[in-house]
Amino acid sequence: MSTRFKLWVGVVVALGIAQGANASRLSFTPSEAVGAGVAETSAPGALAAGGAIGANLVAFGVDFSYGRSEGYYSDIDPNSENSDSYLAFCGINFSGECDFNTGIDGRIVLAGSAIGGATSFLELEAGFFDEDEDSNPLLRIFDRDHNLLDLVAGVRSTSPTGQQQYAPLIFTALRNGADIAFFDFGLSDGDDDEQGFGVNSITLENPTAVPIPGTLGLVGLGLLALGAIRRRNPS
Repeated sequence: MSTRFKLWVGVVVALGIAQGANASRLSFTPSEAVGAGVAETSAPGALAAGGAIGANLVAFGVDFSYGRSEGYYSDIDPNSENSDSYLAFCGINFSGECDFNTGIDGRIVLAGSAIGGATSFLELEAGFFDEDEDSNPLLRIFDRDHNLLDLVAGVRSTSPTGQQQYAPLIFTALRNGADIAFFDFGLSDGDDDEQGFGVNSITLENPTAVPIPGTLGLVGLGLLALGAIRRRNPS
């Protein structure tokens, strides 16, 4: 194998690690927690035994064992005109209870692993808010060094619901590159929301590996070496 070919292989592999090649999206709801054997918590109420989601949903690219604890509960589906239920994620407050206004947070991981990852797209559907009420939770996204990248406000869905005065809020973070490594969703400090909310679904771009500085340095060195070879051997 020629030196030139080896260098090309090294650069291609490094770039693949840094940028990723799989652009598919992963989407999940609390029903996946049911399938993973996580117990349902009655809200508002103390977290059920076996009710912490933790790392049970890493197959979908999110590790909930990071930061606060999360569970899930049943609520009445506003898409229905009767009392059909649906499931929602809830944060566990300082008293160890799943309530209607404690947010959730998580770490982005390579799907199915505990390896830290990053994504360029993250979307949460949260709550079914009364249009006449002031409910202003925010989605906060962070890079691998926990630097705040953006604060994302919710956009009210226009899709019709069974109970017309309610509509979910959609929180969409879209980045030019895969740099979202952590997220936090909830009310701003000091805010309160008597109506409350839960997260109904989460969608994200399939996470890619977070390149370490050394990896990026190797990519640069490989490109420089290729340039030097090309100058010595124009053919």
